[in-house]
Amino acid sequence: MLNAVILVTTLLTDGVPLEGESQALQWAEYAGAVLFMLMQGYYFRIHLKEYLRLQRAVDEYFDRERRDLLGWMARSVTLLALLTMMVPFAIFFQGLPLTVFSIGLFFCIAYCVMSFYSYGISNDVVRVEESEEMNDEGGHSEKTKDAGDSGDADTLGDDISQHITQAVEQWKESGAYREHNLTLSMVARQLHVPNKQLQLWLRHSEYGKLATLVTSLRIEEAKRMLREHPDWTVDSIADYCGFNSRKYFHQVFMEQTGVTPAKYQKAL
Repeated sequence: MLNAVILVTTLLTDGVPLEGESQALQWAEYAGAVLFMLMQGYYFRIHLKEYLRLQRAVDEYFDRERRDLLGWMARSVTLLALLTMMVPFAIFFQGLPLTVFSIGLFFCIAYCVMSFYSYGISNDVVRVEESEEMNDEGGHSEKTKDAGDSGDADTLGDDISQHITQAVEQWKESGAYREHNLTLSMVARQLHVPNKQLQLWLRHSEYGKLATLVTSLRIEEAKRMLREHPDWTVDSIADYCGFNSRKYFHQVFMEQTGVTPAKYQKAL
């Protein structure tokens, strides 16, 4: 709106026809371009902040990395930011550069629209909303009552922290971490502690989030199974330990051991 006001005011007061492209009009275009870039930078900051908030909620809620749920959003925000920041300069493009920019902008917008539509009709919406609701619920309804004796909503009292530590140790011994598709809410119910308390305990533990805790336990169990059951296939061990796919099992096993499960077994 402000850009339009600047351009129209310049045209009315300059007295030079639009096709004349006066010096004043050029400066008005430069000013409009700067304002547009500032506006896009502001919107990019808002969208980036929202993406990071959602990604953190997802990271803390599921038993494995779920970058696939919001990866489209990260790519869309980045592409739109890059292209829209170039829009002001497009008014100075001519010929082939303008054509290339226009085609790139079209495909960027098409990708964002298709990604948003695919996300809207998929089950990913439910998963993200579930993790977001848990985060919001923990941040509001349990903010004052789950912090224990410390009086700080972001910390746990010593008694509560010790209780959760003991509950987690018992949970480890039970092998419940091998259950497929665990979420923070499911684990909290198994431990008989509120969601927010478990979330805070994880944040202040060596694990940081549920996925790190569960993955480390599953990998240790997988290493034990590879040692004790050389007749089992890698797929069978992955499934037994709670991994949803052979590919993901290989990925995290390599990250934590530096070798594939097959090479690890062969080296025993």
